[in-house]
Amino acid sequence: MKPDKFSVLAPLALGIAAIFAFGAQPAAADPAVDEAAEQTALSDPNAIDCSLDSVDEWQEKVRESFGLGDWGEHGGKIFAFAMKTAAYPATDPQFGNALSAAFELAMQDIQQQVTMIRSGRVATEKAYEFFSDDSSAAREIPLEIPAADRSIAAKAQALLDKSLDVAGAKLDKELQRLGVAPGEVEKLPAKKKKTLFKELFVKEMVKNAAGDIAGIVPVQSTVVIDKDGNATVGVVAVFSPKTVQVAKDVAAQRQSIVTGKGRDLATMVPKNVSENLGTLGTRLVYDENGEPALVSYAVAAYIPDGDDAYINSTRKNSARQKAIDLADAQLAESVSGQMSVRNSRQTGQSVEKIVEREMTANSLSTERVVKDMVETVSTYAKSQAGMRLQGVSTLNTKFFKIPSGQQFYAVARVWKFSTLKAVDAINKGAYEPPRPKAADPAAASGATPGRFESVRHNTLEDF
Repeated sequence: MKPDKFSVLAPLALGIAAIFAFGAQPAAADPAVDEAAEQTALSDPNAIDCSLDSVDEWQEKVRESFGLGDWGEHGGKIFAFAMKTAAYPATDPQFGNALSAAFELAMQDIQQQVTMIRSGRVATEKAYEFFSDDSSAAREIPLEIPAADRSIAAKAQALLDKSLDVAGAKLDKELQRLGVAPGEVEKLPAKKKKTLFKELFVKEMVKNAAGDIAGIVPVQSTVVIDKDGNATVGVVAVFSPKTVQVAKDVAAQRQSIVTGKGRDLATMVPKNVSENLGTLGTRLVYDENGEPALVSYAVAAYIPDGDDAYINSTRKNSARQKAIDLADAQLAESVSGQMSVRNSRQTGQSVEKIVEREMTANSLSTERVVKDMVETVSTYAKSQAGMRLQGVSTLNTKFFKIPSGQQFYAVARVWKFSTLKAVDAINKGAYEPPRPKAADPAAASGATPGRFESVRHNTLEDF
């Protein structure tokens, strides 16, 4: 018997619930309470109906937590949100790659939004086309003579030109009189159509923008997997004069004039599977010295190839390096990225009245009206970035698995001025004693089956 969708997806949902139950911080000291909560999560494989709706709810909560009425400009800062659904579900071997691509697309959407707000220009063009045939011969439909069987086709055309719609037995009789077998008419084109009336209205709107995307940094991110295995990535990002200044200072490899509330960067390491999979993109925080630090998070996945240890080792190392490369590329975009954007949208309506007939023995001409709405969208965006990697180091790497079989590497890379100074000192053979670190309490994390979220590390004052 063919398994239903629930029986196929239930193990995935149960596994995800198990991951969260394993990775979550205990909410109570009573073991009985913890066990009951875990069993409740395990027994609820349909926790999330739609990943898109869930991410939409998430972005509203994030926006409200920052006290924002909507996305856009607030107090000289630009906040933006975007979400993208992975092209492959969590049950597909390519899910890990699709998840990374979905984040990149969401981030590019945010970069386009900010670029348009800063320097977008719009051009519009309207076009109207009208055609009407009211002549006496408007409904006569010319027939084509196929290259083959010209004599038969010529006889059939002569007949049909004389009487456009001769139906049933009468046509059979006329064809026989002309020496044409009734079936031969089928060799003619299947259908002919003539336009009697046509109206087309199209408005095209083209938006162009180009500018720096340096200084656009994510604030929070999430990955939600619903009961059907669909995974949607949500990202909230900010752009402000302060983030731009930090980007300029990092690009110039100099100590920033921007300072903030310091923290031990060890608190920026994700605590469990939920945070590792849900924390994506670059964060701006301040290190133990109160100096800006950019922490970049990325994930990459691979599928083991049976028991082949060599291939599996190679794939695992490749996944780790890919995650590092993605994290470094995100840092580069945050520090020195540039983008050009062109969005084109055509909207309008099309109305067409036509007469048509089938070229068969019992054909009849019919008139019909076709009405269509025009909605065509074209988007082109290109970004490029470059960055010197001095001052960038690995904060943390974490290997983990999810129930559908993918094995992930999560990587956190960090740029901070103290590392740049240390590298410079190493190159020069100089030594400086380190400053004492300031402790910062770790943020508590919760777990919900199917929902993977980053921890909020920022306040509005950070930007």
